[in-house]
Amino acid sequence: MTPTIDYTPYRLNNEADLKPYYSQTFSAKAGALTFWQYAERLYKKIVMMVPGETLTVDSLVDEDNRDVFIKLICAFMMSGIAQGFVFNSTYTEVRRMPALLEKKEEYNF
Repeated sequence: MTPTIDYTPYRLNNEADLKPYYSQTFSAKAGALTFWQYAERLYKKIVMMVPGETLTVDSLVDEDNRDVFIKLICAFMMSGIAQGFVFNSTYTEVRRMPALLEKKEEYNF
């Protein structure tokens, strides 16, 4: 039986969980990035997701960056700047929820 992958220990519990990463650099295809460069690149990636799209954590990020990747997406979601995103129960996938259709009411005056 294949063990289930579970990244819930990497979720962000509070903002202080990110502080140890502030002075680190992270590997990316473009080379080494500071924490803030990495955060900006990740934010741009997730806001470009189309409603209904799902991203698999392991297909996007190296094992070395997995914890900060998950924590940053949690931070974006908690701050409200990235609304409509959810992780699955094991934090192995993040999904942009389909947009809700707004019911427009017509008013006759």
